[in-house]
Amino acid sequence: MVEVNTDESVQKFDFVKKYFLDCLELNSLDVEKACDKFANADETTKIAIEHSFRTYVVQNLTRMTITDMHSILNLSVSAAQKKLCLPTTPIHLLNDMLSTLTIEKCSEIFCYLEESSHIWKSEMFYSSVKNYLLRMCNDLLKRLSKSQNTVFSGRIHLFLAKLFPLAEKSGLNLMSHFSDNFTRYTNNPEAFEEAINKNKSDLMETDDINDFSTHSMPIDYNLYLKFWSLQDVFCRPNTCYDKLTWKLFTSNAGDVLEALKGYKLEDLKEESGRKMDEYDDMNLYFSKYLTSEKLLDLQLNDSNFRRQILLQFLILFQYLTAEVKFKSSSQVLSDEQLSWIKSSNRKVTELLKETPSQGSKFCSGVKHILEREEIWNKWKNESCPNFVKEKKSQTHTKTASKRPRPVSSDFLLKSSTNKVFLADSSLMSKLCNVNHENLEVCRDNNRQFLPLLKEFFQDAIEQLDPANQVEKQYFLINQTDWAWKGLRLLAKRSPYYFMQNQNVKTISEYLEAICGKLNKDFNAEQQAEVQNSKNEVEKGEKDASPIDENEDTQGNDEEFDDDQARSIRNENDEEMAGEEKNEIDDEQESCKENFIDCELIKFIVENIGDEEQLKKLVNNLTKLVSDKIDFENNDDMQVKYKKILQTWTEMDERADLLNVLINELKELDRHDLAAKVESRLK
Repeated sequence: MVEVNTDESVQKFDFVKKYFLDCLELNSLDVEKACDKFANADETTKIAIEHSFRTYVVQNLTRMTITDMHSILNLSVSAAQKKLCLPTTPIHLLNDMLSTLTIEKCSEIFCYLEESSHIWKSEMFYSSVKNYLLRMCNDLLKRLSKSQNTVFSGRIHLFLAKLFPLAEKSGLNLMSHFSDNFTRYTNNPEAFEEAINKNKSDLMETDDINDFSTHSMPIDYNLYLKFWSLQDVFCRPNTCYDKLTWKLFTSNAGDVLEALKGYKLEDLKEESGRKMDEYDDMNLYFSKYLTSEKLLDLQLNDSNFRRQILLQFLILFQYLTAEVKFKSSSQVLSDEQLSWIKSSNRKVTELLKETPSQGSKFCSGVKHILEREEIWNKWKNESCPNFVKEKKSQTHTKTASKRPRPVSSDFLLKSSTNKVFLADSSLMSKLCNVNHENLEVCRDNNRQFLPLLKEFFQDAIEQLDPANQVEKQYFLINQTDWAWKGLRLLAKRSPYYFMQNQNVKTISEYLEAICGKLNKDFNAEQQAEVQNSKNEVEKGEKDASPIDENEDTQGNDEEFDDDQARSIRNENDEEMAGEEKNEIDDEQESCKENFIDCELIKFIVENIGDEEQLKKLVNNLTKLVSDKIDFENNDDMQVKYKKILQTWTEMDERADLLNVLINELKELDRHDLAAKVESRLK
């Protein structure tokens, strides 16, 4: 079956191709008849028709005129619109023509692209041909000379600008990259002098030395070197933020501007009255800068060359003073630099106005272009938003709003007596009147949805236990959602959240350290509960033993009075409650006495003025945990020791840290500080 289908498709391909080639050769192709003949064309038919068009163009391109080429392109567009061939068929024909014809012929053929730009922007063609058009135009630009075909290059760029939307990313320099153009010039003064002398000798041999001396500007090596070194800064404006580069640039620019100001050009005219600088647009010639030593004097006498150099100054000044999104924080000009740019900008503008011909008109045009450039720069800083504003859908219609029902005059009285918050019959009113004491309901214990620390962190603590052999990748502390919830819970219910640990680098490490501290607290609480239960049992047995003895001595002849038994039981309960309260108070007092907070550490570090004493104190305190403490050497002295002492209070497991601190202060003969610490805590 596959072979039969393949043979049928090949036969169909050959038949369609032969039919269209014969019609094109006889110049008798009718698209309407072809549509009737090949209705509902499949993929094979479309490819065959495109192949026939391209074959005809390649075979007859040398004999075809511009009119014939336009006709065949129109036929291909009609066939694509009737869905006889692919939408890319006309672009492939254009690409075949532009790839084989000369530049002059390509310029004429390109007129067809410009005139039919509305076709390529239509919904049927745009998505299919935009990439082919871009590739074709780029290939054509590579063939053009940057100095001789500037007008044709501009037409291609304008066509692409009209074809693609303004927000098209492929046509934008989003990252503000600069051109890698590099200007080569002579750095050897001996070679410069040799070239200048040779040029003078050649002019003397041809008897043109008089004309050369009357119309030339005196050039030396220093001016030549300063003039062309400016191009290094023009190509890389960011180097101006370097102090040495800026100093060299301002010196060179000042000398060059003074040289141009000291030698002004005359507005020369021919005998016919036409100005020398007025040329036809098609005869303009733009060349890359020629840096030969022999040409600089002639270049500075050329008004177009002067304008190009002065315009480069204005573009550079605008970039340095503009707000560009991709400039770093260090790329900021000082007030002195801004003042120099402002004064130099005025000099360059005056030189542009004095440069013939029509200097004032040219200067106003440049000013207008630079103002528009500021708008484009602002648009790029805003990440190139789309200029086309989407229309808001107006499908929904506004419903007529009803007038609110007036509240009765006795509403305030009812609300103050019956505690009714709303007088209407809405759902909000019913919800608010479910319970009149709304604030009390909000404080109800049943509405406390935060879990207990032990419930939330128990699973994570068990995973961190090496005995459970849980792999690290499955730890809860490595899950971002669980870590976020854990931090929120710690901020609400644990003082450890506010104790900084300088050794922690990631949130997972921080939570691992917190879990270790919580595990110790949970174990201590559990042991305390067990010990309290044992004490209660022992106290109960002691309290019950005299009663049993009394019962034994009396031989169970007399019954205990109920009131007497109840009074004994109440006395026992009060004694137990008093002892428990005393134990809790003792624990709180001991914690209060032994707790070293950030304020105390700050007080000690700031009041020990001698660095040697402070270093000795820290070493004595942290000698048991010195291997666990790490700090950065680039910190300030006091900041460093504050971090070390804070980490010591977290790492050292001794219960009497405060006494240790006071003893160490006394050993350093700082009894005044030790007394102040004790009085401060009291």
